[in-house]
Amino acid sequence: MIRRTSLIPILAGLVILGGAGYALKTYAQPAISRATFYLATVPLAGSQSTLRVVTNQTPNRTEIGCETDRLSTTTVNGLRVVGSATTVNPSITAIPCTGGDTNIGITLTPAGTGSMTFGGVKAMTQFFPAALHCQVTSTSTLPVVVRVAANDYGLRRTGGAAETINYGCTIPLVLSTTASKGMRLDSFSIVHQIVTLALTSNTFNALATTTYVNNIANAVAAHGGAITITLPTATQANPYVTAGTIGTAAFVNTTATQVSMDWTAILQNTSVYTVYGVVGNYSQALY
Repeated sequence: MIRRTSLIPILAGLVILGGAGYALKTYAQPAISRATFYLATVPLAGSQSTLRVVTNQTPNRTEIGCETDRLSTTTVNGLRVVGSATTVNPSITAIPCTGGDTNIGITLTPAGTGSMTFGGVKAMTQFFPAALHCQVTSTSTLPVVVRVAANDYGLRRTGGAAETINYGCTIPLVLSTTASKGMRLDSFSIVHQIVTLALTSNTFNALATTTYVNNIANAVAAHGGAITITLPTATQANPYVTAGTIGTAAFVNTTATQVSMDWTAILQNTSVYTVYGVVGNYSQALY
């Protein structure tokens, strides 16, 4: 039932829409709260125009595009918008109306050259093996890839004397030229092991970006503000996973740019140093 006080705006709407070539059909909410009702503005030709509010579900939901459930149309795939309580995300879901498909995708199409922007950031983590992502230089013999065990490989060097080895490991990031989009490195870890004899020193040098531009010198710049990490020198039977914190995490929005870390280990005679890889903990914001 529609209250008399509600008739005035409805009649006014009928006058406005009627003059524009539309017929307004209002299906009032039943007196009971747990039911399904429709609100539809129907063009004279009959098309997608129905909002279906379902109150017999908790939370209530609104469905769009299920024309075939009310009119004789071929629109059988729709969208459902569901609100939520605190700590639960609201949702937009493709749904089959009467006669709809089992598998339904969702297409979001901007106009012209416009782009789509999604808010929110997703935390992710990934391990990057040293054999693929680390480069080394040495005052003596270079470390080599060793098979520690099945599916367990690392870069290893056994010191023949006092040897200095520089390690540079990259953390690949998918970059975006849009501010605050793409990937942001939030923290990192180095996975390595020292056995037989302690290192003389193990010094973290920098976390930096390197940007490459045609016919211009490579630009290396410190990244992430103050970096806090203490690399071990003592022997340990099992690998270290040494965490580093980033003072000012930031998205990288410059094309042809890589993020890498650099450190220097000085080995004693018979020191065995193995680098397994690095871990990147980062946030991803969609375009």
